Amino acid sequence: MKNRDILLDVIGDVDEKLIPELTAPKKKKNIIKWTALGGICAAAAACAILLPKINKGSSVPLNSASQIIYDETKTGTEKINADVVFGSMGYEGVMAYDISELDTPSPWTSDMTLSSLPVYRNLANQSGENSYAVGAVYLSEEKMNEIAKNAASALKTKINDTKATYVRDFVQGGISDDIMNSVYSLEARCSNNITLTVYGNGKVKAEFSSRSLPDKYSFSYSNTSSAEAEKTLRYLSKEYAELLGYSSPVCYSYADRTYSGAESRSYYVFNKTGDTVQDILNFSLSYAEFAPDDNGDLMCIWLNNPSYTSEYMGNYPIITEKNAAELLINGYYFSTVPADFLKNGKITDSDISKTELIYRNNGEEYYQPYYKFYIELDASKLNMANGLKDYGIFYVPAVNSEYLNDFTPDITFEVNMPESSAKAVHIPAIELPETSDTANMDMIGLVVYQGRIYTQAYTYTGNEAEGIKHLIGEHLGTAKGNIDEWSSQDEYATEFASSVSGEVYSVKGYDTTFRICIYSEYEDENNEQKAFIQFLDDLNGIDLASGSELFEDRLHISENTEAVRFQYHDDWDWNRENLQDADISEETWKEFMSQLDSGGFVYTWNPDSSDNSIYDKNQAHLILSMTDGTTVKLRLIEGGYVGYEPLGWYFVKIPEDIFNAVYDACGGKH
Repeated sequence: MKNRDILLDVIGDVDEKLIPELTAPKKKKNIIKWTALGGICAAAAACAILLPKINKGSSVPLNSASQIIYDETKTGTEKINADVVFGSMGYEGVMAYDISELDTPSPWTSDMTLSSLPVYRNLANQSGENSYAVGAVYLSEEKMNEIAKNAASALKTKINDTKATYVRDFVQGGISDDIMNSVYSLEARCSNNITLTVYGNGKVKAEFSSRSLPDKYSFSYSNTSSAEAEKTLRYLSKEYAELLGYSSPVCYSYADRTYSGAESRSYYVFNKTGDTVQDILNFSLSYAEFAPDDNGDLMCIWLNNPSYTSEYMGNYPIITEKNAAELLINGYYFSTVPADFLKNGKITDSDISKTELIYRNNGEEYYQPYYKFYIELDASKLNMANGLKDYGIFYVPAVNSEYLNDFTPDITFEVNMPESSAKAVHIPAIELPETSDTANMDMIGLVVYQGRIYTQAYTYTGNEAEGIKHLIGEHLGTAKGNIDEWSSQDEYATEFASSVSGEVYSVKGYDTTFRICIYSEYEDENNEQKAFIQFLDDLNGIDLASGSELFEDRLHISENTEAVRFQYHDDWDWNRENLQDADISEETWKEFMSQLDSGGFVYTWNPDSSDNSIYDKNQAHLILSMTDGTTVKLRLIEGGYVGYEPLGWYFVKIPEDIFNAVYDACGGKH
C-alpha cells in the first residue's frame, strides 16, 4: 500500500466533514470559550467509518463480538477526559437549505428521560503529537486475518493473498518501538475483484470493482432523491445481509450540500434492537456506510465493531439537553467554528437549529456521549448559493462535569434519577406457540417487514379510509398472506410473510419501524369501489420505559389531537358507535397527558388470577381524533390504568386524581 493511500485511509479517523492537512499532527482542543481557529473547511469526499452489529444467528459471523455492550447495573466512578479530537484544517459544519434536510432516524429524541449512559475506554487511541500520523492501532495481525476470513466468507469469496502494513512503513520515527512495530492494516485481495482491508481498530473496508446495481435503483452522491436512496439501501442491506449481520436493519440517507448547493448524499444502515441505549450506541458507533462510484455502482462498504477496542467503564450520570444548551450559550463547548462566524459574535437559544445525542469515534480517548448542536452561522461569511445555510457543529459533553478532568465549567447541575425511572418494561417478540394444537390458536393479522412483526391496529373503510388516503406513502412490497394457524416459526422469517394479503405501504408521518399499512379496494353493495386501509403496528420485541415513548414518539398525540370524545364501555362491548364529546378542560387534558407521558408501563397479566383480570374492572374508552384523520383509542380502567388498545396487557399507571378527572368525564363507573 502506498503512503498516499495510507494517508487517504486515515481520513476515516477524522470527522467526515473535514479534510485535514495529511502531514500535520492531530490537534486536540481543550474547553474553549469563543475560540476562533480560522479557515474554511473543504467538503469531504472520503467514506466515513462504520460498523455493524452482528446477528448472533448468522452462520458466518463477521466478528467474534456481536456489539458494543453495556451493563445497566454498573456505575462508572473513574474520572475521564471529554476532549474532542478535530482535524487541523477548517471547521466542522454542514450546509443545507433547511435543517430538515439533515433529518435522521436517531434513536434519541429530546423528550426522552435518560439519567445515565455507558462510557468506554478506547483501547486503540494513540495519544501524543504523532497520533494522527499513526492512526488507530490495537489488533494483532492474527486477529485481522480472522476478521478478513470471516468477511470473505460472508461475501462468498476467497482470499488469494494478504499484505500487512506496519506503522514503520509510513512513519519515519519519533514513536516508540512498540507502536512502530504495530500492524496498521491488513489488505486481503480476494476473488471476484474484491479487496478487504482490516484496520488496527477493527474497521473493515470492502472494496468492489464496479459492483453494478439493477437499473431500477439510483445510487449517487448528487442525483438520487431521498425516496430513491431508501429503496437502494433496502436492496443493498438485503444483498449484503450476511456481511452486515443486522437482525432489524434501519436504512437512512441524507444529503448536505456544497457551496454551490449541489447535494452530497450519504448512505447508512444500523441495527435497531428496541433497547434505547443500545440503539443510541448502534446509531453512533455500530453502523455501516455504502459508497457509490461515479457510475452509480457500489464502490465500497465500511464496517466497524468498537467492541474490539473498547473497555466498558460503567454508566455515568448525564446532564439534560436543557443543561447542555445552557452550557453552550455560556461558552462551554468543543468546536472549531471561528467566533466571528457566529451571529453577533455569540450563540443564542434561537440559533440552535438541531440537537442530537451521539457518541464520537474520531480518535478520542473514550467512547462517550455528547450533545451535538447545529448552530446557524452568519451566512455573509461564506460565498454560498442563494438561500443556503451554514450550520456549525458544537459539542457539549453529556457526562456530568463532576466526572470530567478537562471540562470544568463554573455552572454545575444536580443530576437525579427521574421519578419514573423504573426499569423499562420489555414487550417480547411474537413467536408461534410451541403446541401441536395450533389449529385452535387465534390468528391475528400480521406482516413481517425488515425483520419486524407488525400486528393489526386500526382498520379504516369507506369514507373513513378515503379521509386518510393522503397518508399512504411509499410502496414497500406485497404481503403474501401465507401464514396461518399451521405455519412454522421459520415461515415468519420470510420478508412480507403475513396472515393477510395486499399491497404494503409506509404511512406518512409515522416511522416505518413503528407503523405500516395495507391498502386495497373492495366493491360495496352498490357495486362501487371503496378504499380499505389496515394499519399494522410493531409493538413487540421492544422496551418501553415511559408513556412518551409510545404516545409521543410513535403516536404523536399531544401535538396532533384535534378532538377528544369517549365511548361508554357497554357501547364499546356491543360495538355500538355512539361517541360522545368529552367535557375535559384544557388544563386537565394537559396534566393528563403530562402524567401519561412521564408514567411507566406495567404488565398486568397475572396467570395465577386469570379469573379476575384487570379487564374485569370498570372501564371507559377515550376516542382521539387526530389532525391527520386517524383515530387513537385509549382504554381507561379504574385504578389509574391507561392503555393503548393494541398493546393488550400493558398499561401506564398514573395518579388517580388526574386519572379520575378524565375517567369521570368519559362516563366511567366506580
